[in-house]
Amino acid sequence: MCIFKNQLTIIGASWKIVTMKYLPAIAVIISLAFFLPSCGKEAKSLKEELRVIKEENSFLKAENIALKKEVEELYKKLEEREKAKAVPEASAKPDGLKKEARPSAPDKPSDKPAKPDVEKRKPEADKPR
Repeated sequence: MCIFKNQLTIIGASWKIVTMKYLPAIAVIISLAFFLPSCGKEAKSLKEELRVIKEENSFLKAENIALKKEVEELYKKLEEREKAKAVPEASAKPDGLKKEARPSAPDKPSDKPAKPDVEKRKPEADKPR
């Protein structure tokens, strides 16, 4: 019996040794089994996001083109308004060549108000207290 018991111990020990040899390989296989499907899901979600972004990009391009056309139309309307304003102003100028009402400048220097001479005054800070 002793031989049989020793053989079981050897078999038990060899099973543990074999398991320890292949443990890293088993761990890698298990982790890949969980990792690969998640990568596939991530790839699908990224493809979906890329498709949505492309659709948004095409929409924004179309909107940009529409806005450029609208800006051109607004510039044309603005030019037409400027031309329409220029025509009445040109015809109104000969009738109203009046100067703006401003007080005229005095001709003589004596009519001008006197300015105080700042340089001739002595500063009050020089006086002792």
